[in-house]
Amino acid sequence: MLIDLFFIVLAVFLVIKLKTILGEEYDDLEKDESFRKQKVKNIDAEIVTPKPTHHNVQIPQDTSPEEKNIIAPDAIAALHQLQQINPIFTATNILQASEEVFLAINKAYTTKNIDAINAFIQPELAKKFLHTIDKLNTAKHTPYSLIVRMINKKINSIKINESSNDIEVIFNSERINYTLDEKGNLVLGNKDSIIEVTEIMTFSQNKQTFEWKLSKIETQ
Repeated sequence: MLIDLFFIVLAVFLVIKLKTILGEEYDDLEKDESFRKQKVKNIDAEIVTPKPTHHNVQIPQDTSPEEKNIIAPDAIAALHQLQQINPIFTATNILQASEEVFLAINKAYTTKNIDAINAFIQPELAKKFLHTIDKLNTAKHTPYSLIVRMINKKINSIKINESSNDIEVIFNSERINYTLDEKGNLVLGNKDSIIEVTEIMTFSQNKQTFEWKLSKIETQ
């Protein structure tokens, strides 16, 4: 049974392990009224709709309206192939699980601790995280990345290969990124500026073990 499909694992693991972790950040934002008043005027802009990048793609007859909105047209056929293996592979399930990982990754970076995400990221990616954390610790710097609003999320591509399957998900969010030194001085970013960030996350399934793990993160 493919019970270790990443969104099934995350549905159990993340709800238990990450509910408290992810709640802390948003509780802090809710309590900080001055933060709210200062920033809310900057986030009332229209939700950004990415420009379409796919043309003349034949959409299968059984594509639901929901899928058309949250998945790139040329990824739909591959999604249906995955659904033949296991019907739980829906665009909604994939996006929900991916967003949990997205939030967990952000939390791991700001806390400089990957224990909560180590089980569902590939070893090479874990090494990169640890290298970044070591650099921050050596410099005695603390990063902050406050997610103000999720603008858009979408399955960008699904590739079915001989040795692995890959799902690429794009997240557009508004956030405040900055880094402080040990004395609380600003060394990078801006505490008063909301920026738009695009992150592309790739989840890969090893066809021998059937495990899904986060394999790549790109920031634009």
